[in-house]
Amino acid sequence: MSTTTTSPTNGDRRLAAFAHVAAMLLAFFEVSIFGIPFLNVLIPLVLLLAAREEKNAYLNHQLREVVRFQLITSVVMFVAMFAAIIGAMSYPVITVPVLVVLLLAQVVFYLMPVIAACKVLFGKRDDYAYPMMGSPRRKAYVEAKSAPKADDTINTVADDADENTRL
Repeated sequence: MSTTTTSPTNGDRRLAAFAHVAAMLLAFFEVSIFGIPFLNVLIPLVLLLAAREEKNAYLNHQLREVVRFQLITSVVMFVAMFAAIIGAMSYPVITVPVLVVLLLAQVVFYLMPVIAACKVLFGKRDDYAYPMMGSPRRKAYVEAKSAPKADDTINTVADDADENTRL
């Protein structure tokens, strides 16, 4: 059994970026072609279940972020579209403004996974979370990453001076 890793490799970053982009593409196909609700959660969920065996904290964190974001946005858009249809039948005057708001929300929901994939792939931070999502696991991931290992030694002033002269 492998140990929990917290430092992401390039492969971990690529897989996380793929999950973000694949979810966005499936969200597009879900709405425009297939008409199957919650299709955009399929690939990230399969990757999350496969990554659980590896005990990779970074990959688990990123895949949970993708699944959480896609589930929440799918539910919000589903409810909003249902409300727009009911509203259009009841009050036809508000149909156009509601559809414009839904279109803008959909564009934002398509752009956020692309931004997330870029931040994951090229970013310097390892704990990316979607804005305004309230990620409860982000804090646990950051704490696990910054926790000292058993074989860490205390740096002395001489060690710090050596590191500064190398730079």
